[in-house]
Amino acid sequence: MAGNENIAKRFDDGTEITKDDLNDLATNKKNAYDLFENNNDHIQNALNIRGQIQEASDLLSETEQKKFLSRLERIERKRDKEALQILHEEIKETIEETQRLMREYFSKLDVNKELFGLNPSKKIDTLQEYKDEFLTQEIEKKQKYLEALPDEIKSLQELRNKLIKYVGNSRVHLDEFGKLRRHEKREDYLPRLEENMRNFNDLMKRLEKSDEYNSRDINMMTVRFKESSLADQEKLLKEWGMEKSARGKETAESLTELKSDFNKFSRERQSRYGRDFDQAKTRKEKTEIITKMRAELKNKYMEKVDKTPYFSSAEKNFALASVSRSDFDIKFIEECVKNFDKCEKQVEKLAEIYEKAPEEIQKQYNFWESDYNKKKEIAAEVKEHMRIMKELEKKIKQLAEQGIIAKKTMGENGDYILRWRRETAKLSLDEKKKSLSDSSLQVPFRKHVLEQFKSMPEEYKKRFEKQFMKGNLRERLKILVEATREINETHTLQEKFMKKVKDFEKRKLIAHKTAAAYKEWIKKLPLKKLRDYYENSELDDPLRKKTLEAFQSLDDKTQKNNSRFYELDLDGRMALLRKLNPKTVDRIIEEANNEKEAKEKVVDFEQTVQIHTLRKAAEKFEEEGNIDSEIEIHKQILEINSKDKKSRERLAELEMEQNPLTQMLIYGSIKDNPAMRRKLEGLRIVEVFEYMLEQSQRHEGAKRLRDRSSRFEDKRIKDLNEALYDHTRGEKILDVEGEAANVEILDIDRVRDGNDQNIIEHYVDLFRNKRPDVNNEETSLGEHEYRGFMVKRRDGQELDLNRIREEKDKFIKEFAGEISRANSGRQTKIKKEDMEEATKKYSRLKNLNLD
Repeated sequence: MAGNENIAKRFDDGTEITKDDLNDLATNKKNAYDLFENNNDHIQNALNIRGQIQEASDLLSETEQKKFLSRLERIERKRDKEALQILHEEIKETIEETQRLMREYFSKLDVNKELFGLNPSKKIDTLQEYKDEFLTQEIEKKQKYLEALPDEIKSLQELRNKLIKYVGNSRVHLDEFGKLRRHEKREDYLPRLEENMRNFNDLMKRLEKSDEYNSRDINMMTVRFKESSLADQEKLLKEWGMEKSARGKETAESLTELKSDFNKFSRERQSRYGRDFDQAKTRKEKTEIITKMRAELKNKYMEKVDKTPYFSSAEKNFALASVSRSDFDIKFIEECVKNFDKCEKQVEKLAEIYEKAPEEIQKQYNFWESDYNKKKEIAAEVKEHMRIMKELEKKIKQLAEQGIIAKKTMGENGDYILRWRRETAKLSLDEKKKSLSDSSLQVPFRKHVLEQFKSMPEEYKKRFEKQFMKGNLRERLKILVEATREINETHTLQEKFMKKVKDFEKRKLIAHKTAAAYKEWIKKLPLKKLRDYYENSELDDPLRKKTLEAFQSLDDKTQKNNSRFYELDLDGRMALLRKLNPKTVDRIIEEANNEKEAKEKVVDFEQTVQIHTLRKAAEKFEEEGNIDSEIEIHKQILEINSKDKKSRERLAELEMEQNPLTQMLIYGSIKDNPAMRRKLEGLRIVEVFEYMLEQSQRHEGAKRLRDRSSRFEDKRIKDLNEALYDHTRGEKILDVEGEAANVEILDIDRVRDGNDQNIIEHYVDLFRNKRPDVNNEETSLGEHEYRGFMVKRRDGQELDLNRIREEKDKFIKEFAGEISRANSGRQTKIKKEDMEEATKKYSRLKNLNLD
């Protein structure tokens, strides 16, 4: 308040509430929503924009999404409608331009897809990588990528042209080349191919000069060479280089080379054959020993390979192939034999990791048919799968507990977690990583939807909460839309009903006071009752118009002397008119009743048949003495038609017969005791206050007066409630509609003593003011229709629900004692529920149905 004594409260958003505002609020000239403009369109538009950003998440880059969401949050805080529209248009333009760029970029890529490396076995898809990288860029970068694409394609085309220059349209080479990335083509494949072709051409030149090769042989060799893979070309060059030379001379291995081969065997094998090898004099003898040693090594190696369960069929074939040639690599095979057991144990450990994974993860890999290095990669990926699933499970639990995602069940076994385990286990590792880092489950939009639901009026939250918390995002949005539609329909009906009341007031069919009370009542009606009462309420009673016309037909002097007529409710007007002209009253009542009867004849035939059938059943139960079943039948009839007079009267009789206290009050010795009757009515008042507090506590918890209205999600409204409480020194606080409500004083001592003859009339008027000009039969306090917060004693002390109940129990105990004394000292055992029921039937407050 510094600097301006009139400033009562400064809120986080900069809004200032002055003492003048609080005075207007306290006198009901304004309500909380008049002070803080609640723009539903703005909220809905902001919600739509968040959905717009979410739906375009596959088009907008992460940076663009964050930028737009950040701007949206700033605009929401400032509640700037114009800025919100500008943002909407800008997002729309960005999305449209991104779609255009993406279409052009992707189409150019797809047209030239043969230039991009594709090897599913090694998870290489460079075309998709180009697309993915493009989508991560902001729109300016996307434009630059599109402009640079022709040069990219030209570069790739040049590499392919170079390949064709060497080998033509060789299917083998085109296939191999098409599986490689650009740097692999440029830095490895093409240089090797160029070297192969150069060596091959040199060889062909030598062969052309030879007498042993004709042109046909050379052509066949050329075709075979070009149609062989890069690796096979290198083998062919080696093979052809070791064959007979152009001069036909044999190219035998030297003794030095044989010694080199001998030294490649293990020391154990060398020690067994060393003496024989050294004693051999000719190359042939030494070659036979080397051949024998090779055979022994091969058998030893293949024996191990055939027995192991940890080698894939491809590995076993590779092992067989590695020793199938007579010149297999001795040193390599010796190393394989030496380290075989160790390698087998390592694979066994990898297999344990793989087999512990869920079946859905195992199915993603061909573990047993992979080589060792691939098995190692698979085991590492499986471990990563399991780690990410734990992280996902932790996140899912947190999100479910916070209500951001649906939690199907909270059983001991955590069924919803099992469901998520099954679903996430099926995802690939990349999908799991994406879910962990950028999961659709935890986007801000989901949280925003939850916050929007929590900010809804309490009656809608209560009605939709179970369905909302079980629903997915689409279902939750549908609930928000449905609730918003109902809220809007409620507002529309309120306006139409208000207009109807104003029209009746203008035509003088109802008094100003009655009209004001109706307006207050209309604000608190739920949608269903608004529909019912708007179409057919007490306002539509034909007696209103006839009473007004009868009064206005009197002479001017009589009207002038009785001008208070226009400030009376219908009963008051009838009473005044009866004094002035009794015959007229009887006539207009008869005419109005005739009109009512005419309307009642239009009642739906099916409803009439239902009631008739139920009535027959009730009569049968009455004849049989089956009171419980008869009561149930009458309740069903009243559900169909709450105005059914026969069932209401019969139900009242049956319930009275079952309550001994009611019998005592009606027929017993205390029926003419005014003090006892006032005390009974006083108990009814306490019950009404107890109901009020129960409803308030159910919606808001056990809050103190200044902390009430906690149902308001808007912190400003909460703060405003406290400011109003302080400003009025505890006499007024906000109700659920954001209007100032009186803090009524329950003078519980005077009510309990029954010594104030006017107190009953005071509270009767107070509660009936909720439904002005309403027939007593229809007076009702609905679930959300309690008035104000009536929790103070006359000394200013606040009464909570527990204190009210203590006073009520004490009241009943004392009253039972008085009844016993009134019955000649006989002990009378009275049930608490019987006494409560008796007050509903006997008190002047009996028609305030709290059920």
